[in-house]
Amino acid sequence: MEITFRESLEGIGIDQLSGNFFEGWPNPPSTPTFLKLLEQSYAVELAVDEETGELQSFYEKQGMQKASGMVIRHYQNQAGAVNS
Repeated sequence: MEITFRESLEGIGIDQLSGNFFEGWPNPPSTPTFLKLLEQSYAVELAVDEETGELQSFYEKQGMQKASGMVIRHYQNQAGAVNS
């Protein structure tokens, strides 16, 4: 797996943005709207798998879980508990 990180949308096609990024959202933006949101963002950091476009397994190996994006959840801290 060859991951490249990009700080711009240069070379990114609308077809690369379609998929399950907004899975589970009740009213997700269309792919063209998603592209417009990225274009109007102050900064972007895109992780691109140059071979397959699939990144979920890469992030799972980092301890992240599938969500609308990829996240690390600390369920043990949800009630305000802090481990010393």
